[in-house]
Amino acid sequence: MRAARLRNPASARNRGRPATPLAGDVREVELTGPDRLDATLAALAAEGIELLIVDGGDGTLREIASRLPDAFPRPPRLAVIAGGNTNLVARHAGAAKPAEIARLRAGGGRERRLRLLRAEREGAPPLRGFILGWGAYETATRIAAEEGRGRGAPQVARTILATLRRAAFGAEATSLRRGVERGLGPGRALAGVATTLEGPLLPGLDPFWGEGDDPIRWTEAPAPAPHLALGLAFALAGRPTGWMRRAGYRSGRAATLELGAPAFVMDGERFEAAGPVRLSAAETLTFLS
Repeated sequence: MRAARLRNPASARNRGRPATPLAGDVREVELTGPDRLDATLAALAAEGIELLIVDGGDGTLREIASRLPDAFPRPPRLAVIAGGNTNLVARHAGAAKPAEIARLRAGGGRERRLRLLRAEREGAPPLRGFILGWGAYETATRIAAEEGRGRGAPQVARTILATLRRAAFGAEATSLRRGVERGLGPGRALAGVATTLEGPLLPGLDPFWGEGDDPIRWTEAPAPAPHLALGLAFALAGRPTGWMRRAGYRSGRAATLELGAPAFVMDGERFEAAGPVRLSAAETLTFLS
């Protein structure tokens, strides 16, 4: 299986470190930014690459996945070397270690097919990723960059506590509590999240309780949100109480969604929207681990 590694040297775990060598004749590509990624992927498609090894975080994977359909007539298989901070996608797709790449190329890996979350907005090419948030979720992502240390679940816990502190006492208190004018429906929304990933996002973090078989899981909290800290604790565990449902905390599953928020975060990066953002989940990628 012809393979190429796309390595992001700016990803959290790669920063300042040399690349771990891979066995065999793997084509090595050092990513320098999104501007040349289209041409890079087109060149790899022309070379007949069948396995893309993404050495980076969730944002690196989003940038690559968003461009794959324009470069490859048929999407290649992917393997993820977890080089980011939280590495949510690698936790679900299965992280590959550099020493295992030769085995994967020989057909000895496990295949997992994950649905992509596609976000379409006016005046911009579609984004393809796995988790998208709005309202206070967007603010929390910025707070994570400002205050967060560490990786994975501990970083998420610190970010949640920092967001609650700022909602109560910080300069962003008013804007955090007001949320956004419109999320998935009429009325203000404090925060919301949508994903195509199944199961807990991280150990102990599963903020969804909607039923059904549709591929997009979503949850949204109202603004203003009564008993915010208590409601957040139950919501993040996917165990809403009766008073939360009556107060407007909602969760469900859908094939498509339309988001009215003026900005959102997809896989760790903020994007603006001049109009509605249409979410769908008809596309898939196959991962090896």
